[in-house]
Amino acid sequence: MHTGTSLPYVSSWINFAVRRFVQELELCIPKTTSDKLPDLLFTCESLRLLKLDLPGNVLKLPTSVTLINLQTLHLETMSFRDDNVIWELISSCPKLENLCMNNCSMYRMKILNICSSELQNLSLIGCHILSSSEVNISAPKLKSFRYSCPVVRKFSLEHLCTLTKADIDLHGSLYFMKRNKEHANRAIKILDRLSNVRTLTLSSSCIEYLATALDLLESFSCNLNNVRHLDVSFWCHKSYIKVLSSLLMCCSAIETLSVAIDMTPAGSIDVQFKNVVTTVPMCPLYNLKTVNLRNFVGVNKLDLVKFLVKNAEVLEKIVTISGEGVAKERTIGWIKRRAQ
Repeated sequence: MHTGTSLPYVSSWINFAVRRFVQELELCIPKTTSDKLPDLLFTCESLRLLKLDLPGNVLKLPTSVTLINLQTLHLETMSFRDDNVIWELISSCPKLENLCMNNCSMYRMKILNICSSELQNLSLIGCHILSSSEVNISAPKLKSFRYSCPVVRKFSLEHLCTLTKADIDLHGSLYFMKRNKEHANRAIKILDRLSNVRTLTLSSSCIEYLATALDLLESFSCNLNNVRHLDVSFWCHKSYIKVLSSLLMCCSAIETLSVAIDMTPAGSIDVQFKNVVTTVPMCPLYNLKTVNLRNFVGVNKLDLVKFLVKNAEVLEKIVTISGEGVAKERTIGWIKRRAQ
């Protein structure tokens, strides 16, 4: 339901749907009134899926919230006034399996607590969180986790023994990344909580945080030994192989590696690193079989191929994928013959 109608009419429609035991409900209500959503919505026992898109609105909960059968919850473009709103809403959903929060404003919050015994898929995308805030996640059945938000002061991931897939994108400006090792340290600590992950995706901005403090990454020794599939993106600079080798040292069991080159964001400063790679670094990759190279422009692809051939003992093929999606597959035997 997408509406610009005054909320009293919307409330009557929602109440009608609830009384007819609605199972899936999607609402997009722009800011037209300060009234809250009808209380009956938050005590609907038939609801299995609820999507709330409230641009310009603050989410207000009634005194009693009991969504005992809700399995999927999407919250988009809304604001939260205090630390307890999200915790109260999630704790009222004992069967919640999927939670997505997209483009929500959390500037008034000091702590984001997500605690759910049944949660399996969690996405926090484009949310506006202060760097001084805390994010605490406790979900013993979590399988998939996507985080595309700013780096926060404290990031706690607990009881994630079932987590197998993670996609991490840490927002921030190049100027700030270059000058703040504390934020790089926070990024590394997030990786350290992903020890059970088998498929890991790291954005170019996330890699840039790590790249500004390679000494921290190497000394921290993140345990990513369960990662089998690693997908990383880099902004275009000369030392990406050094950054990649430092990261791969933490991923001893990797089987598939995907590397993409992103153009440096317009208007940002050019980040320069002290130790630009001039020789092929040593980084034993005993299980790496397949490498995918996407949109490789602005850097010397041959340097990466040399690095892979030297370190990956069982490498079978390298697939290059252009910006238009055209793929070319080359076997390692073909590559070695061309190199000779």
